[in-house]
Parts: sequence; structure tokens; C-alpha cells
Amino acid sequence: MKKNKKNIRLIGGTPLGKDDEGNLYFDADTDKESDSGGKKLGRPKGLTKRTINRYIKVYHQFIVSQKRYPAMKKSELYELCSTREYDGTSYKTNTIRNIIEDKKYLLTPSQ
Repeated sequence: MKKNKKNIRLIGGTPLGKDDEGNLYFDADTDKESDSGGKKLGRPKGLTKRTINRYIKVYHQFIVSQKRYPAMKKSELYELCSTREYDGTSYKTNTIRNIIEDKKYLLTPSQ
């Protein structure tokens, strides 16, 4: 037995569509990309150049603090760097540690 598949046109921004007769139709399997002409929807993955520049500023501040206070531990330097704002954004101590230890300041922007 063959199933007749209805032609469904998606209504933009919703999982709803209209079939050939004009009835509303919901299909979870309907692909959103088919309506947009194959373009990807939403925010691109990866980091922006602005974010990476902020990470570079965090790293630079960490190096300056490390030279200025050579007796401090790394955890204390992370706390010291977390008290500043970088382009209007403040980071927690764990985020600063992740930026420096994972070398996120060396990444290339994806956008």
C-alpha cells in the first residue's frame, strides 16, 4: 500500500504548514531548510572577532598582573583579573581560568 504524501508549504518561523487544500498541517519531520532555500537558519556557530579580542585583553591583563605581582598564585591572579571589565563585559574567575588555560585567545573567528 502506497501512502500519498501531501505537498506542504511551511509558514515562516513555525512548524506549521499548509497542504494543497489550504488546511493547516503540523509535521515534526518537515525540514525548515526546505523553505529557506537551503540556507542555514539562526546564529552561526563559533566565536566572533569581538569576543576573541576580549579574550586577548584578558590574557594581556593576566600577563601584566603576573609581572607586577610575581609572588601571587595563579588563582589569585585570576581573581584579580575578574575584577575588571573588558569592553563592558565582566568575567567570573572560572571563565578567566578557562580563557587562559585553554588558550582561547589564540582562536580564529568563525564569522
